[in-house]
Amino acid sequence: MDRAKDGKIAVLMFHGVPDVVHPWVTLDPDKFRDFMAYLFEEHFNVIAMRDLQRYVDPTSFPEDPMAKARYNDVPLDR
Repeated sequence: MDRAKDGKIAVLMFHGVPDVVHPWVTLDPDKFRDFMAYLFEEHFNVIAMRDLQRYVDPTSFPEDPMAKARYNDVPLDR
């Protein structure tokens, strides 16, 4: 979340709250509320992926869109 500042975007993916059809990706509703409360308290703007186009230019693509994912030096457990 440290990198989601100064106009940068962090993508958090929640498959289902709860997702009873796919139990291996489900999230307890209370835990989801905790995540959302944290984001609110820290003044993050939470949007649905379908609304992302309002914030970025959908016609502009990076030369290597996966570079940041492959070379991310921030541990995932932060």
